[in-house]
Amino acid sequence: MILWNRIRIDLKRLKIYRSHDSALMPILSHKLQEHWDETLFSEVNSTGFFAMPIKSREQHDSYRTLGEILNYIAELSQNQQFSAKEHLIKALYQLQETTGLPDSIFQACLQPVLNELQNARFMGKKVGQIEQISRGIVVDSKSMWPLNRGTRVRQPLGVVVRDSEGKIISKAKVFCR
Repeated sequence: MILWNRIRIDLKRLKIYRSHDSALMPILSHKLQEHWDETLFSEVNSTGFFAMPIKSREQHDSYRTLGEILNYIAELSQNQQFSAKEHLIKALYQLQETTGLPDSIFQACLQPVLNELQNARFMGKKVGQIEQISRGIVVDSKSMWPLNRGTRVRQPLGVVVRDSEGKIISKAKVFCR
């Protein structure tokens, strides 16, 4: 009974994000609830969803739990700066790994952010191309920032952004295996 009450409280908290001003938060809230419904809350314990620790977290990340990262994502989704979009993409990748969101659901949440990033400018340069990094590919130090040792991508935490001339504006952070 305690677990069921915890789940109900967390689902109410999740619904708060549906009325958020950004395009991302209502989609993300809906997709997370759908995923949790389908997986029958397999990751939930007595502390609930919002206390789940974030996986693939860097030491300097200010968030530690699912509840904290959702608040962080909601905050960043309002910011139109290039760097904020990079941090938002990283947080979405961390959210995906933590919650086990399938790639198809994750893409529905990530795409609005990629669309905004595509229209952004970085130091006066227009974004030309955005490349998503897939798990399992060989780490390329020219376009990726490996956060640990390894030869293949275990978890991407970003995208590669190129300008209109094809030069790399921003590398993707990746955890390796």
